[in-house]
Amino acid sequence: MLAAKAGRLLVANTQDASSGRLSAIAFDSPVVGYAWTPVQNISTTDAQALAVWISSTVGRILLRKCGSRRANWPMYQPAAIKQLVVPNTAGRLWKHMHKPLLEAYRATKDKGVLQYREPEAEVREVGTVPWRRPPPSRCGR
Repeated sequence: MLAAKAGRLLVANTQDASSGRLSAIAFDSPVVGYAWTPVQNISTTDAQALAVWISSTVGRILLRKCGSRRANWPMYQPAAIKQLVVPNTAGRLWKHMHKPLLEAYRATKDKGVLQYREPEAEVREVGTVPWRRPPPSRCGR
């Protein structure tokens, strides 16, 4: 029964807005998780790229629109997460976005991500350009 609900991409149902670091995580094989909503029917590489997109500043802002009324510790309902705006993985723009997002995922997947209140960490330096401020030319604009 759980296997039918598993996905390669998990999106957080809740997080501390002041210290949470990841809004989505990717796996090579389908999984389920407590307090995470699985996204089904996407490839492993799309899941990895979307994990970076959703955990980026833009993704986190868009995730905040998913039905939560609490600013400091938002809780998202799975039905609202289904309305999360993400790039169309079958669209033309995705062909330009996929590679830099996947590069960011691969560069940071084995590094620990500290909370915001922690001192600067290497993953933030690696992730600054691809996660937060991708150059417009790398995103197909």
